[in-house]
Formats: sequence, structure tokens, C-alpha cells
Amino acid sequence: FTANDSVTEDRTGSFIVQNALGKQATVTFTQKKAVINWIYTFSHPHTAIPIKNVGETTSITITSYKTPYVHGSVYGDNVNVDFSSSSDVDWCTCSGSSITANENPDTTGRSGKIIYTQAESGKIVIVTIAQAPSVWTWKYNLSVSKNSWNSTAAPTSTDVEISAYRQKHLNGRVVDEMATVDTTIVN
Repeated sequence: FTANDSVTEDRTGSFIVQNALGKQATVTFTQKKAVINWIYTFSHPHTAIPIKNVGETTSITITSYKTPYVHGSVYGDNVNVDFSSSSDVDWCTCSGSSITANENPDTTGRSGKIIYTQAESGKIVIVTIAQAPSVWTWKYNLSVSKNSWNSTAAPTSTDVEISAYRQKHLNGRVVDEMATVDTTIVN
């Protein structure tokens, strides 16, 4: 028999067998339809994704499909297969191929994993996310109410207001209230 390439129908047939005395018998057979074997492909081109210290949303490419095979040969077109995603850290969420990371509040980098699972096959792809450390800086401000004034030859007094403070910045953005800074007159 040749292979039954139909994936929808069994095929039937018959033949006659005859012995040396001329007696005949009819043999009827049924050959089952071909079985589709699916080969699953599930991949991502990178093992690590860099994430900005200020946080960001980014999308990555996930390849997820299945290919039908009958008798060891491709039998039709690829079919897309859904997948789910989850994060192993609380500062990063994901939905499908989209990843959203919060701002890193620390001056050290941090990392986590995004786990992708293909729906039908259960295949897993793990992608590491690496977030850059944040930059904490202090910005200092000093102002005086009068930079100069004219005074008479006689002793006088003038009130001058001096304001000196600092503000803490995270990645260039103000994150703390002002803190007073001590000042001294040097001349």
C-alpha cells in the first residue's frame, strides 16, 4: 500500500485472492487517515533585555507557531500559537510581548526574569531583564535678597535675606523636599 495522505478520510479498497484450485476470496481493507504531527517553534532572539533606570515599556519579538507534518513532510502553513508571560520580580510586569518596568530607586542595578510559556506545547522561553542603576544627585541653591546696595558714610544696617537649600534628585527629577543648608560669611 502507499501512504494515505488524506488527513480527513480513511480510504478503503479490496482485492481478490485465488488459490491453486481456483477458489477465490475477496479481501476488503480500510487504511486510516493520515495523522498530523505538529512541530512547535517557540523562541526569542535575545537572552537579556536592557531596561532604562527611569523605567520603561518595551515590546520584544517572540516567535510562536506550529508546523503541520504528515509522513515526515510539511503539510500546510504554519499556525500561530498563543503564549503567556509572567515576571519573577514585583517591579516589572508583562502582558504578551510587552514589558513594563518601574523606575529603579537604587544606585545598584537589578535584574529579573520574564517567563514565556507557549499555550499548546508548554515550551518555555526565559528572558533576563537587566535594569541600570539610578543616579541620585543633590542640587544646591543659594540666593540673597540683595547682591549690592549703596550705603552712606555713616554706619548703617541693611537686612539681607540668604536662602540656602539643597534638593535630592533621582535621575534628574526632584524627589525630596528642600533641606536647609548652613551658610557662613567668609569676607
